[in-house]
Amino acid sequence: MTSCNYVATVQQARYILNINMFSHISCIYAIYREYYYLAIVPGGVATTTILYWRNRRSDCWERYLDITFVCLSFVYQSYFAISAQNMFYYFLSMLVGVSSFTIGKVIAYYNISNDDNLAWLSIYFHSGVHIFGNLANIILYSGII
Repeated sequence: MTSCNYVATVQQARYILNINMFSHISCIYAIYREYYYLAIVPGGVATTTILYWRNRRSDCWERYLDITFVCLSFVYQSYFAISAQNMFYYFLSMLVGVSSFTIGKVIAYYNISNDDNLAWLSIYFHSGVHIFGNLANIILYSGII
């Protein structure tokens, strides 16, 4: 068995898992709007997020599966968003989410002293990618694709 380091506390992981519920909502909305081929994006992200954050270990296959699925899903969905009615607002919301995630990663990287307040700040910024990413999904699914 591989030895792995935890990247967050149990409470921080629960917070991310609770925020992940937005993925379920956007998945259901995609199905409601009959965008079945896009529902796999938030549905898959919800699944890989649960898989990773229930154990929250670094350098383990669950983390790389989550990262890979999210990246490939963004490319896949962006292909359809390019010609969508709500393209501009979709990409704007995604930009805000990815920026929030990036800020969170920078805070986590420079948190050398393992300050709990900075760790939580990093988690809050990380949650921005879930919130704004799913807002972007709902914006995209609300228009004609």
